[in-house]
Amino acid sequence: MAIRWRSCAVWRATFDPDFETLRTAVAPLDGYYLPTRYPDSLPDSIPARIYTRVVAEEALRLTDQALHLLRTKLQREEPAS
Repeated sequence: MAIRWRSCAVWRATFDPDFETLRTAVAPLDGYYLPTRYPDSLPDSIPARIYTRVVAEEALRLTDQALHLLRTKLQREEPAS
């Protein structure tokens, strides 16, 4: 699945450089996947000690940034009614 996503992201960035900029900006979100899904993947710690309110707010800001770009692109692609 990750390979498919990455190849899709690279393909999309080739045709729309906004996606390459976005990919770079939201890259920190990748680091949250395993530890937040599998709490025992954090050696000698628990998620509550690692993921503070500040970290969560930054993750939400990055997610909002990605969603905003995607919504903008999709609105442009909608056929006129």
